[in-house]
Amino acid sequence: MLQLPPNAFTVPDTVPTYGRYGVVLKGAVAIEGHILGSPGFRYVRGDEHPLPLQAGPDGATLALLSFDPDALAGGLTGEGLSAAAAQAMARAI
Repeated sequence: MLQLPPNAFTVPDTVPTYGRYGVVLKGAVAIEGHILGSPGFRYVRGDEHPLPLQAGPDGATLALLSFDPDALAGGLTGEGLSAAAAQAMARAI
């Protein structure tokens, strides 16, 4: 969970090996000139470096939801639904 004061900059400090969603729960963030308000999602693939985020004028609260090897392999039961769901969400965003 990240809580950013108004107009603050941050860069998530880890590369998400298996992918990660950044979820704006409150406020807004700017990413490469694009404004993402609440409720907003951004997916970062495992081969992408995290981009700088700037909180909006009212600050921002974000949840960072990282995938693990189980999700990449299709979830705990191996049926492939987790990987398919993540890909579908990434395309929709």
